[in-house]
Amino acid sequence: MPAWLRPVAGAPPGKVRVAAGLLAGLSWGLLAGRISGLAWWLAPIAAATVFWWLSHVPGRAHERRRRMLRSALPEACTLLAVCVESGLPFRLAVDVVATAMPEPMGAVLGTVRARTDLGVDDALAWASLADDPDLGATAREVARFAGAGTALAGILREQAREARRDAQSEAVVRARAVGVRSVLPLMTCYLPAFFLIGVVPVIGAAASRIFG
Repeated sequence: MPAWLRPVAGAPPGKVRVAAGLLAGLSWGLLAGRISGLAWWLAPIAAATVFWWLSHVPGRAHERRRRMLRSALPEACTLLAVCVESGLPFRLAVDVVATAMPEPMGAVLGTVRARTDLGVDDALAWASLADDPDLGATAREVARFAGAGTALAGILREQAREARRDAQSEAVVRARAVGVRSVLPLMTCYLPAFFLIGVVPVIGAAASRIFG
């Protein structure tokens, strides 16, 4: 299947996308039957468009999980570094931190711990997260230095610092986005008043001169 047809992670289930697409197509078909000049054959295009759009819109729960992972990453890396520096074996450190961290980070670390409990090498267990959009960079570094002993602690602390910088940058972007999004409600509030106070009197005066 081409990449542009594959749904993104966290997209609504297939049944929901199909139902929404069919509803959009049916609505368009009914509208085309009531309004002359509207082509009924656009109904399947409307259905396909809605289905494709929903396939590329991640759900709120998925986005919330990603934000929680990003916010928990600095603390998780720091705790792992402290455990390794204290002489704890890395596998046991992952077990301790997985228990201490809240969800969803605890579950992710628990998955890594479960893989190593089954006999998977530490590097391979962490490499399984290499494609994760939020944890991939850290997972790849940990996989590279999983057998480096206390040197791994330095890598973990560096990853914690980078994660904090990324979190700060993301917070700045979100704060700026709030200002941009607030413009539309303000326009919605003030535009009708401007139209009634500034535009309607001018149109009324012009009309009275023309037709009066």
